[in-house]
Amino acid sequence: MNSDFYNLGIDNVERIAYTKNNKELVVAYMFSFETLINDKMIGKITIIIGPKGEILNIFDSLMYMEIRGNVKGEIFPEIPEDDKKINAFFKDNYVEIGDKKATTNNNGGYILQGENSQRIKMALEGPWARTIDENGEEASVDRVLGNNYNIHWKDYDNSYKKEQSNAFFHTNIAHDFAVQEHINPEMNFQMPVIVNIDESCNAFYTSGAPSINFFRSNEECEATSLFSDIIYHEYGHGITDNIVALGDFDFPYFGQTGNLNEGISD
Repeated sequence: MNSDFYNLGIDNVERIAYTKNNKELVVAYMFSFETLINDKMIGKITIIIGPKGEILNIFDSLMYMEIRGNVKGEIFPEIPEDDKKINAFFKDNYVEIGDKKATTNNNGGYILQGENSQRIKMALEGPWARTIDENGEEASVDRVLGNNYNIHWKDYDNSYKKEQSNAFFHTNIAHDFAVQEHINPEMNFQMPVIVNIDESCNAFYTSGAPSINFFRSNEECEATSLFSDIIYHEYGHGITDNIVALGDFDFPYFGQTGNLNEGISD
């Protein structure tokens, strides 16, 4: 038997009249199975078995419904002051339900075909940004969907002041600015966003394999991923890196060209 069907539970057995080969009416048995892999329902298989034990039909009878939800998070619009923290909709965030995948729209909304017993899975990841926490567990969602279709990242982001959420949100804003036609549409790629690196009071951009990188908090400084202007500046280096080149070489980052790189990236 196919290993995908090891965990089968008979949901329903019914004796029916079935039209065989579209012409002969026979007495048959209809078996319905929930198809499970790692306790996740991926389908509901119905098998029609004829009077001689022959299989007359097999089909997926799982009835999907339209799932509509939205995704929010807590962010600092500018600087990390607690009274300035707001709830914001998270755009360009991947959402998975079963084997279906969507990306949230500008209002943090998504629509997928699914079923309440399936699992919803998310990370702070989308087409333009992927957050990585160097100092702790990366925020993720992995739960049975149930009747709650909405996600608020404050319930899943355990970083100090929601650095992961803040960096993801503002990186997407920087991306949307960058890809305007008059600036640099070539920034349409997923930028790794690394937070809570075990240093302090700084941030940096890496070229070649682009990433933006932010240091953790200490007695002297807050986590640099909590400042929107620092996030925009480091992303700005990526824009500069893609726009300015000298032949086959990147814009040199030393001396006067290094100063220009810093200025342009602001």
